[in-house]
Amino acid sequence: MAGGAIGPFDGMDGMDGMDGMDGMDGMGGAAAVGGRGWARPRPIGLSPLPFEPDEIPLGSGWPPRDLDPDPWGHRPFGTRWPDRAWTSYHHSIVLLGEFVAYAPAAAADPKAWNKVLEVEDPWKGGVVPSEAAVEASHHYKAMLAQRAKRLDNTVDITLPATVEAAFDAEIEELVRLIDFRPPTMAEAQVQANNILRYFQGLLTFNAATHRNTTRLAAAAQRIAQHQAVWYKNIFRRARPSMVSPSLMPPVDPPGHPSYPSGHATEAWLIALVLEQVLPKAVAIGSVAEKDRPLRRLAARIARNREMLGLHYPTDSMVGEALAAESFKILLRCDSLNKGKAVTMTGGYADDASLDAQGMLRRARWEWR
Repeated sequence: MAGGAIGPFDGMDGMDGMDGMDGMDGMGGAAAVGGRGWARPRPIGLSPLPFEPDEIPLGSGWPPRDLDPDPWGHRPFGTRWPDRAWTSYHHSIVLLGEFVAYAPAAAADPKAWNKVLEVEDPWKGGVVPSEAAVEASHHYKAMLAQRAKRLDNTVDITLPATVEAAFDAEIEELVRLIDFRPPTMAEAQVQANNILRYFQGLLTFNAATHRNTTRLAAAAQRIAQHQAVWYKNIFRRARPSMVSPSLMPPVDPPGHPSYPSGHATEAWLIALVLEQVLPKAVAIGSVAEKDRPLRRLAARIARNREMLGLHYPTDSMVGEALAAESFKILLRCDSLNKGKAVTMTGGYADDASLDAQGMLRRARWEWR
């Protein structure tokens, strides 16, 4: 299995994440991985028509040639594609379009998708930044300084020396994690290409039992991938193994920069979205926010990437922050919150009514 990049959409990278969104929609892998290529073929040959003993056998394709003219008819012009028939893979692209089209209308609104992280290096041009400027920045130098402050409240986060010492500490921490590779390797390998499988395992759901929940999680993951790659291209941080031969990861690093962690961004955004869907007693409970089951799983997935030597801890930190800010925008997308109350008929949701609802409402209904 490949070391993983940002999702299965890049077959050349063997990417981390969605393991073929189309495959999640079918039973037994009924669709092509990643939405590319053919689905499971359905050959149609020349089938023999019924014939009497003295007749010449005739074959027929489809429609049967003995039905001429066609008596079956067809649906009326203007028949619309039903919402439930979208594959998760392709529907996630639709929602991504809504996500990037969002624009804040007021100062209190979430920032635009390409403004959610503050990307400027506080020390750019040799200036000495204020502590507030460092705390407001999401540049990896600033995140290193902030992490150093978490570990030692006495440090001066405005000093370049603090950043350098924090970077050395990150490398030392990753070296200490090497001993955890053998017992955790199998888990990390599956998570490299199928993050959602672990979230499905928490409460045993899948596309067959909870189609809308799975689709919503897939859309969240697609958006997280977009966000992570966009900012990776801005920050261009080298992978840990590029700067420290001591780390030698057991799998090849993905072919894109390190910061933010795509796995952390994906896992955290899925966790935040699913908290809006699953029963509150299970998803939230009475524990501290950091100990909610979905959040603990997201942190674990991100940490496993550090264990492999593919990411720094600050990559995971900013991935969590990126997911939190992206989540605010996601909740503003029309597909999540449109519609009225679900119409119930005989204890079941009416299909026509259900198609008109927002994704969150439909996903929540699956857990009643």
